[in-house]
Amino acid sequence: MTGRDRTTSAIGDRVVGKVKQAAGSILGDEQLTREGQLHEDRADAKAQAIELEADVGRREARADLAARERDLIAAENELALEQDAEARQRRLDADAAAAAEEIESRRAARNLAAEVDQVSARRAIALDEQAAAREHDRAAEQAAAIEAEADRSRATAAVLDRAADSTEGTA
Repeated sequence: MTGRDRTTSAIGDRVVGKVKQAAGSILGDEQLTREGQLHEDRADAKAQAIELEADVGRREARADLAARERDLIAAENELALEQDAEARQRRLDADAAAAAEEIESRRAARNLAAEVDQVSARRAIALDEQAAAREHDRAAEQAAAIEAEADRSRATAAVLDRAADSTEGTA
């Protein structure tokens, strides 16, 4: 029996009860009056049962709603946790990329510094070679000048030796 059928049955019992009570009062039939009262009591019990069933239905609906709300909250919390995890992963990826970029930047700086050192070393070597070549040229010029002076001194000594030999031979 559905709730609507029960409601109709309860109304019917109430109407039957009122009719029997009225008839019992009019006829002076105590038995009929009690039957009427019993029909009304049955109608009250049915109405109370209907109300209790409705209350149970409302409570079940509230319980279902509360369960759905808990499920939604759990889903929202799970989504928030997933979003937090994704954000953490993005930060970790960004940190890793930044670290890799920093490592590459330092490697490039070291390579550039090494190249600068090589260029500087080659330039220093070239300057040292130029200075050594100039020093060699000066030393060669000095040696040539000394050699020329020595040649002049030898020539002068030879002239003096001959002159001394010729003076010794005349004397």
